[in-house]
Amino acid sequence: MKRYISLMVIAILGTLPFAAQARHGKGKGRMPPVIVKQALRDAGLSDQQIRGIMVIKDEADRTMLDIRHEVHKAQLDMRQLMLADTPDQAAIFSQVDKIGALKLKLHKTRIGMMLSVRKEVTPEQWEKLSVLFAERKMKKRGQRKQRRRDRKMKRGF
Repeated sequence: MKRYISLMVIAILGTLPFAAQARHGKGKGRMPPVIVKQALRDAGLSDQQIRGIMVIKDEADRTMLDIRHEVHKAQLDMRQLMLADTPDQAAIFSQVDKIGALKLKLHKTRIGMMLSVRKEVTPEQWEKLSVLFAERKMKKRGQRKQRRRDRKMKRGF
């Protein structure tokens, strides 16, 4: 019985990366290229600047996609290590380090993209972009809050 409970806990923990990935899936925090280009135009960027930024974004997106796949595979490997009859603590901790390093690499890639984009624009354009994206973020936040309120009302809470 104890082994069964342990396996269930490990199985549930093993699904957490999938649940997290579902939250960060398509549409979550990602703007379609058409909207990105329009925001860049609204901030006063030239067509050449927009093309340069889209190249930077595409390269970073490809790199981040590869890293996310590596993270996913490393998490699957860790699940296998955790499900072993006699889990090897050193191997599991090594896998945790590997996953942490990949997530750090992902974060650095995202930050690097932002810094590269910032080099492509003037300080005034950057300020305009910051305001535009902050407004979009606030709008999205308001929409999420409204959906939560609507769900609560449906449930009668």
